[in-house]
Amino acid sequence: GPYSGYVGFAVSFDGSGSYDVDGVIVNYTWSFGDGDVGYGEKTTHVYTTAGTYTVNLTVEDNLGATSTNTTTVTVTEKPSAKKSPVVKADGPYHGLTNQSITFDGSASYDTDGSIVNWTWSFGDGTKGYGVKPTHVYTTAGTFNVTLTVTDNDGLTNTTKTTATIEKDSDGDGWSDQEEQQYGTDPNDLNNSPIDTDGDHIPDPLDSDDDNDGLPDDVEEAVDSDSKNETSFTEATIDNTTCYLIDTDNDAVYDTFYDTSTGTTTAVTRNSDGSYSIDEDGDGSTDYVYDPASGATKPYEETPSQGIPWIILLVMAIAVAVIALITYLYKEGYI
Repeated sequence: GPYSGYVGFAVSFDGSGSYDVDGVIVNYTWSFGDGDVGYGEKTTHVYTTAGTYTVNLTVEDNLGATSTNTTTVTVTEKPSAKKSPVVKADGPYHGLTNQSITFDGSASYDTDGSIVNWTWSFGDGTKGYGVKPTHVYTTAGTFNVTLTVTDNDGLTNTTKTTATIEKDSDGDGWSDQEEQQYGTDPNDLNNSPIDTDGDHIPDPLDSDDDNDGLPDDVEEAVDSDSKNETSFTEATIDNTTCYLIDTDNDAVYDTFYDTSTGTTTAVTRNSDGSYSIDEDGDGSTDYVYDPASGATKPYEETPSQGIPWIILLVMAIAVAVIALITYLYKEGYI
């Protein structure tokens, strides 16, 4: 000794340095300081509590003579193993030549600490650093991108993704291949496809130019601007999806569009916030749409409330009594 070890793990003790000048040692007795004892020239012991313990070894020779020696053992909790960080590089990435691309490693994390470094290899011989670096590729192709993160314990982890880059000769944001496909000049900055909503589908081929969720053909049918967002909601009638549309952008639906017939009719907002729908355009309400629940129900006219029969009976009895009293009075009985 002195010895050291961890709680719950065996500590090895060694008394092989003991000797007897006029005989041999026949017994080794260990007192581990926690109330337990052990035997043998070499032995092990498991401590269940951290601390510093006094350890005694008593040896006995073949003539019965004994000798004791003392040492210590320091027992501590075993530190948990440090864990490597988890690395996530997002991707795969796509972009155009000479266009700035943002890479994102923000999903990376460290379960027992923090990440202190993000190192990116962009696959074209250059590197970048940080959680969200940007990079510009000057040539087209598919590049292997590597992200290595380092945590505060110095542990690292690495992952890979790709960046596919298409050539954009005129720098207008459309690849040469797209411009050739859509019939514009890939070498003319001022000649590129018209794309109102920026979804890289040219307006003539895009069924929703303003990307508001309402199809262009419906917007055209109700005289709404298909190049600007329009407020609308869907109403299901006879298992058919129809639309209530706010064509004048005043936050109130004013037009109903029936997708099964392609017809439009007026919508009326009621005092309770619901909407009356005249599906067939005959001037009468056919359905009621409730914005709160999103439900559309057939309109049911509330029956008029007549005079309750009990009141009619009382009135009849009263008339009869009055008639009787009048008769008796005329006849002189009263």
